[in-house]
Amino acid sequence: MTLDAETAGHLARAGLDNVAREYPHHPGHLLTGLDDLAEPHGLHPVFFGSYDWHSAVHQHWLLLRLLRRHPDLPERKRIHAWFDDRLTTTNVATEVACFDHPARRTFEWLAITPLPAPGRRTCEQRLRLPTARRGVPGPR
Repeated sequence: MTLDAETAGHLARAGLDNVAREYPHHPGHLLTGLDDLAEPHGLHPVFFGSYDWHSAVHQHWLLLRLLRRHPDLPERKRIHAWFDDRLTTTNVATEVACFDHPARRTFEWLAITPLPAPGRRTCEQRLRLPTARRGVPGPR
């Protein structure tokens, strides 16, 4: 199946809208006390949009995949800006720290592991963060 530029642009705009939309939000984790209550972007500074964490991971993958398949996509600057803003060492370390919290370890382990980084090399390098990952395999 081929993906034409018009459809790729439509998907990119939808993906960008989704990753930035914080509400409505379904946290999908057990609350064990008041410390577990936070705004979605506080719990997951990278993957907070798209209704839930898992969907946010998929939307980010979609954006990276679109960049790989359509490097001249008109939305490419917005996509790169989004990743440059969200994939900071601090934000990724906060996401990784959620894996250490037993109430937030549902399917995040499975969802984050296969996240590829087919976009710019800087995005791929930021996702690797070997010192913060503590045993979580990097992208393939």
